[in-house]
Amino acid sequence: MPTQSENFVETISKSAAASFGSLASSYIQIAQVLWSLGTTISGQPGIDDVIDRLNELSNLISDEWHDLRTLILRETARIIEEVDENAQRQELAKATAAWASLAEYLRSGDREQLELSFAASAEPVSFFLLFDPKQTDTLAGFVHCVLIRVAVLRQFIEPPFNTQPLYIHEVATYAIHLSELLQQLVDDVEKSHVVDRTWTHAGSSDPTSFRTFFVHSQIVRDYSASDPNAWDATHPVVLNQVEYQDDSSRRGLPSEEQAAEEIERDRVVGVSNELDFLSVPEFFEVRDQLRALIEEPLAKGSEGSSA
Repeated sequence: MPTQSENFVETISKSAAASFGSLASSYIQIAQVLWSLGTTISGQPGIDDVIDRLNELSNLISDEWHDLRTLILRETARIIEEVDENAQRQELAKATAAWASLAEYLRSGDREQLELSFAASAEPVSFFLLFDPKQTDTLAGFVHCVLIRVAVLRQFIEPPFNTQPLYIHEVATYAIHLSELLQQLVDDVEKSHVVDRTWTHAGSSDPTSFRTFFVHSQIVRDYSASDPNAWDATHPVVLNQVEYQDDSSRRGLPSEEQAAEEIERDRVVGVSNELDFLSVPEFFEVRDQLRALIEEPLAKGSEGSSA
């Protein structure tokens, strides 16, 4: 019969960890495995393979974290005080140290390593919770630290953390903050996609002849890591335009109302594509997994009391 850790190895192998193209997908895979680890897994056969696979995912996150953060800064076009990148890196390093201690505990069963990971995993999450959800460039770092913290709680706290009010409140706080970050990111993307109308000369001999368009644009931020003053400038990028018929334009074009409906559909699709590009649906899935961790035992308790 396969051991618990061998089943985890199979789970991660099926996920094709080496070919992940999305940071958020990597987070989901880590969450699914780390949060499934029972308290009896340390020292089991195959645990080294589990940890090695998780290290692959963790390395991928380290490589892509900066890129996603920069992308969020560019695409949301939000003019805010940027959270110092070096400060974020320092907290991510602390979380990684907590993960290293947890991995050592899982390999050896050394309780002292678990205690070190419990202490080390708390500060990085607290750091990211201090920031206003409007600062969406903290999203990736926050999720990374939360994953590690919850994995540590799952191993360290007995009885299970998600049956104890103190830790239920802690994880609920993470879920709430993540929801606020994601909602802010959705709002920012919505606001960055705008519809305007524009006119151009028709090019005929009649100087009063114009062509009229609805234009779908995205407002993006000029962000450059090498130029700290560039990030507060924005400019529109035209994504689509629809010409429509008015009194002075040629026949055969959609009406103004039809063109407005068409460009609005284009805007809605553009927003959806942008959110997919930023892996927002995957981050919502991580949020939902956080909620499920604490809601399931509560639901079971309610069923038991009503029986």
